[in-house]
Amino acid sequence: MTIASVNERFLRVMKMPINCNILYRIISKMKFELCYAILLFYILTIKWRMQKKTSMLRSFNRAPSPSIIESVCLLRGNMKDCAAKQLKLLKEYKPPFVIWLFRTPMIVIGDKHDVQTVLKTTQESNTRRFFGGILNNNASISQNEIYHKVCQTIVSAFTPAMMQRYFPLLNQYSERLASKLEPHCDTAEAFNIGNYISSVTLDIITQNMTGYKLSSLENKNTKFFDAFFKLLKMETMRCTFPSPFPPVMFNTYLYLSGNLDKYEEIHRLSRKIVQNRLRELSKRGRDHHYENAYETVEGPETLLDLLLQLKDDKHFTEKHIRVEVLNMIMMGYKSTFLTISSVLLMLAANLDAQEKVYEEIRTILGDDERKVQMEDIKDLVYMEQCINETLRKFPIIPTATRRHNKDIELNDKKIIPAGCQILVNFHSIHHDKRIFPNSDEWDPKHFAPNNISRIQRQIYPYGADPRSEISAEYAMISVKIQLIHLLRRYRLSTSMKKRNIHFVLDLGLRNSSGYWLKLSSRSKNNPKHL
Repeated sequence: MTIASVNERFLRVMKMPINCNILYRIISKMKFELCYAILLFYILTIKWRMQKKTSMLRSFNRAPSPSIIESVCLLRGNMKDCAAKQLKLLKEYKPPFVIWLFRTPMIVIGDKHDVQTVLKTTQESNTRRFFGGILNNNASISQNEIYHKVCQTIVSAFTPAMMQRYFPLLNQYSERLASKLEPHCDTAEAFNIGNYISSVTLDIITQNMTGYKLSSLENKNTKFFDAFFKLLKMETMRCTFPSPFPPVMFNTYLYLSGNLDKYEEIHRLSRKIVQNRLRELSKRGRDHHYENAYETVEGPETLLDLLLQLKDDKHFTEKHIRVEVLNMIMMGYKSTFLTISSVLLMLAANLDAQEKVYEEIRTILGDDERKVQMEDIKDLVYMEQCINETLRKFPIIPTATRRHNKDIELNDKKIIPAGCQILVNFHSIHHDKRIFPNSDEWDPKHFAPNNISRIQRQIYPYGADPRSEISAEYAMISVKIQLIHLLRRYRLSTSMKKRNIHFVLDLGLRNSSGYWLKLSSRSKNNPKHL
């Protein structure tokens, strides 16, 4: 069919009286032409945008960069292949260079001075909406006056006083985890400890943030646990697969792939958590005659309690509360689970370091297996060295995206034009031999007390998102407490070699083959350990 015939049909339609049946038949006959026109318009729009973005980069004198085809190939294949190809590219090309994320060119930087400059002077990239939309992220409140109040509220949930309230649950669940692992003790067969860490971490973060007992370690609420884990993986898939970018297409993908029920399960339980907490606090307020229904004897107990105090604001609804809580659970879970799993694997592979950590625990806490207190955490210096070195070697978030409205001068005098997207490569900094001389090896000496002042701002294990940094403080405490309870009871060993560690990008940078360990009892004469 020619363009002239399409135009002729269109003119006939314009002269006709409005009739729904006739209009429907005409549209049905023209659906092929309509789809073709929409597709052509979409392709031309992409081409125009790519040319516009390419013209911005002409003034940027950059180092050799991968071609558009090579960039696209980085996002082909499964998550394991994508991660391997991206890490290989970061080693082959020296920043700054340009990489194409589909139709968007991004300038990759990796110099420590450039990274600090960019993080101070730029805003978060608009590509973030593709990374965090799985739970309907907080974009809907980011442009109004309540946003800053919400951020301050989240920060107040991680003050020293609030952190102190999290310790009883952290101790309780860590002891429960250690007991749960006893069937694997003193056996010849290795097991994937990541499965246990994943469950207990989600239990801890959910109860500490909301007061709701999830009990996934006891195999309760498995639907929520499975849905939560699946959707976290899909969140990363969304930013490495082109078609689900727009919300409409992504929702269609959820429906066609049969994952819409998982999305609904997440929000069904989140509604239940908020409503249960509201009823509990209202009852408590009536019993104690509080003027504010959200008060308690000692003040707010959870992040959810703090957010509920903002509920009366017309810009902050119950839906916003659910989204904020789910976001913090998601970030806290990722940070803690990936950190503790990687640290356990590294300690199992480095027995000398493991014994030094164990002796430090005995020196500070003694042999009576008492509960861990806030004061104990600060004194675990060598343990923190091991944790920081693991996060340097295996950062949870290896990159971050930024945009800016003004030209930025890099350390080598190159100018990044205004309006360009920037990809901050933390992996390059963490493996910069000028900062970490033995960067290819796992070496806790990198974070020895005499080196801390020199490298304090040279490590970004959780990316550069302010909320990730908040959850990182909680993750560090949670990791230390779990390590204390596990190393008190067990010696760790592993047969995994460096060549067996392959990364995937789903929750973060995660070992695709799992975290396989063997456990042996530290004191077989102690009945408590039998």
